[in-house]
Amino acid sequence: MSIIGPRHFPRDFSEDDIHCFSELFAGREQGFAEYSMGGPAIGMVGSDSGCKSSALTVSYREGTLGRDVVLAHLLGETMLGYFPIREDLSVSVIILSYSTGKPDGSCADYQKELLISAACGHVTTLNRRMIPAVLEWFSDTVSRVWFFLQEPVHFLEARSTAKKLVDVMGPSKPEVHLIPLMLTEPDGLEWVEKAIPLPLGMNPVNGKRRLFLDPSTGKTYPDQMWLLRRIQRISIADIKDFIKTQREDTIPLRVKAGRTQSLPAQLRSRCSVFDALLKKAEAGRNFTDEEKRVVFYTAGFFDNDGKAVHEIMRQCPDYKEKSVNRQLVNLYPRPISCIRIRELLPALVASLDCNCIFDANHIKIGRYPSPLLHMQPGLVPPIDERYSADYATAKEIARRYLFEKQELEAKYNAFRALEGELIDAIKRTGKTSVSVDGMCFRLGEDGGLLIN
Repeated sequence: MSIIGPRHFPRDFSEDDIHCFSELFAGREQGFAEYSMGGPAIGMVGSDSGCKSSALTVSYREGTLGRDVVLAHLLGETMLGYFPIREDLSVSVIILSYSTGKPDGSCADYQKELLISAACGHVTTLNRRMIPAVLEWFSDTVSRVWFFLQEPVHFLEARSTAKKLVDVMGPSKPEVHLIPLMLTEPDGLEWVEKAIPLPLGMNPVNGKRRLFLDPSTGKTYPDQMWLLRRIQRISIADIKDFIKTQREDTIPLRVKAGRTQSLPAQLRSRCSVFDALLKKAEAGRNFTDEEKRVVFYTAGFFDNDGKAVHEIMRQCPDYKEKSVNRQLVNLYPRPISCIRIRELLPALVASLDCNCIFDANHIKIGRYPSPLLHMQPGLVPPIDERYSADYATAKEIARRYLFEKQELEAKYNAFRALEGELIDAIKRTGKTSVSVDGMCFRLGEDGGLLIN
């Protein structure tokens, strides 16, 4: 039997792939859901689509989502759901759902296009506002948006934040509904938690994968695991700040997109080297180690959580959130100097008009020339604070301390030697004292030197 068209080959998932997936979708420690064909009609748990199938059933399993179970999910051998609410009632995700309601056969393609357009528009704007959101195609009538939190929060706080986030995001497209995906649902006089179908699984009904979409194109990412490794987490405090800002400003979210300049954008207009580096990132190219150092030691000082660096680095193909965070933690507390930039990137600097003139007042107090002098000169230490705890590491201060101690000991030894020579010189005069500039140097009874 001849094969027409390209063949598909199964992928070998590494331990790092499985660990990355498990870490992102870590929920309740025990118990998970498994979806399969066969059985009475049920609603798709967690889909929010309202669709029913006479062949799809859900089974609840004991144990954890271990390596083998996750691998089976990624290979498409089974489709899993997880309970995001941990035993301590905390969650690490916020999920929103876009839907177009029941599928209409005559307008199915239009509904799908409308759904993707609405979701992509919102997610693109969120990302531009430095609110990292990940868009997933769930079905032809449902898309989900995932926010991964830096620290777990109580699920009621996450639910409240999700509702407020939907409110401030405003309307998307006509006939497209945006709602927070609730992790619990009413059950008589109680609430029961819901299993949420995991991304990347294969729907056993239609054999389609639930994949993440690139919001800039509306198409699926060619390498889904590559995307997972680049996912950036966000603190719930940042989401709340975004909500507060949106409420204070009545301009709709879509209109505000790109209106305010980020700090990297402001610096690029003042520093030609930084502008060239940002253009390289925007072109989807990787930085050299030297270029990364320049980016980290400029943009890395704009904020405490490194948002500016992530904003730049996530455009590069080799971006990994953990790697960037690790490098941010290990930064020296002083920004890079222009001289050091010339040493690291001589060819780039030579090709640019790099002749900045800085405020003479900053140079007079010992602040060295640095791109940060254009933006936040207070981040560049003056000479008398160079070795303070604010601008130097403990090791650096300790090294300076040893240097000064050695200098002091050398001075002290020279002082004692000079004192001995003075005692000998006084004895040779046949006197017991000598006066200089109103001060009397005399020999004590023990032969030592006294000064009056």
